[in-house]
Amino acid sequence: MAEQPKAQVRMIVVVSSLLVLIFGGVVGAKTIVKVAKHIVEGSGVTEEQLEEQFKKIKETWDSDDVEHVQVGGVDEVNDVSEGRVPGAMNIYGTDLEVDPPGNAGVCYNRRYIVIGPNAPSDTGAHEAGHFHDAYPDDCNTEHGDPRGTYPGDANYLGLDTDGDGDVDADDSNNIMFPGTGRTGNGTDPNQKKRYGDNAKTWVESQNAIEGERGDDHPDATGDSEYSTNDITDISVWGIVTSIGTSTDYQMHFKMLLRELPNPSAGDLPVTLGFYIESDQSLQTGEPPEGIDYFVGYDTLTEQPVFLVHEGVWFPMDPSLIEVQKDYMEYDAPFEPIPIGITLIMPLWMIKPLGGDLLSYRAKAESMDGFIDLAPDFGLITIITKPLPPPPPSVLGDLDDDFDVDMRDLGLLIGNYLEGVE
Repeated sequence: MAEQPKAQVRMIVVVSSLLVLIFGGVVGAKTIVKVAKHIVEGSGVTEEQLEEQFKKIKETWDSDDVEHVQVGGVDEVNDVSEGRVPGAMNIYGTDLEVDPPGNAGVCYNRRYIVIGPNAPSDTGAHEAGHFHDAYPDDCNTEHGDPRGTYPGDANYLGLDTDGDGDVDADDSNNIMFPGTGRTGNGTDPNQKKRYGDNAKTWVESQNAIEGERGDDHPDATGDSEYSTNDITDISVWGIVTSIGTSTDYQMHFKMLLRELPNPSAGDLPVTLGFYIESDQSLQTGEPPEGIDYFVGYDTLTEQPVFLVHEGVWFPMDPSLIEVQKDYMEYDAPFEPIPIGITLIMPLWMIKPLGGDLLSYRAKAESMDGFIDLAPDFGLITIITKPLPPPPPSVLGDLDDDFDVDMRDLGLLIGNYLEGVE
């Protein structure tokens, strides 16, 4: 009986710890967005300027769900994209020799952000909003302006940056208002939530790549006759997704070009896509690599393409393939420029038979037959299915769900009543 008070004390202490974790501590995992900073030699951008940009990013977008953390110091590089830290939001101080010229900052579609020497201190926060798509999605056009116009247009009425779906006479106090007319750096709860949700999805994709369930490769620059089919970057990764009670595994195939072709402006149509070797067998599929599938996008019809190789290439139903255009965003009165596509599809559509392995190569082919491949030779192989989770490491996590909640408290009390230590 002498041991009973000690057991009760232990019970009280553990229950108290659980209650603190449940109600007063970190219950769910906070999304950590890594930020790496670089200065291009001769740009005129100083380390202090980049530190101020980072400070404004944290002031603007840190929340209960998201935290921005610096990785490393500020390094000096010879060119933009050099020294890029994988899995981080990379910011480059540069002289901004970009087209169109005169921008304070540019977001190159989740690849990196560039900041000019005379950029306002909140430019990085604005570009971070582009990086994680803080524009609302509940108004009439994709990028947040109900009339689809920008400052300088005679019909400009203001961006619906607050996400209420109405035409705003002037929302210049919002951080996502173009920098040429921005008067403040306010945010809206809708933007904060949208930023946090998209940041979480992006971090998950980066973790998948780092965990060997994907790959991320820059292509050789300038190796195509046309900018409209010159591949600059390719990324492929797989992520577990849950809708209600069902769980699926989605593959994401992303390709960036120097410029996405616009057939209505006279550009030659281009077919973009990925050859996929799904069974690790050279005896099936198209020789010599044994390529089994092609998943792509036709810029002329603006529709996905899905082919299977069974002696010859046969068309398959592409209706389950989701297409997302990728953009380059300017902190200036210019419309975002489409520079690539992301194709999202269930893993089961390409029937991986070679264990957890999948091999691929990207292709951009113009109507006149010019082809750019990435990589130029061979295939890239990744692990598709999720790796086993690490053992639980959260104090008080009794049901191995990597979280501490009321179920853990119930298990603890149940174990105590049953005499389980």
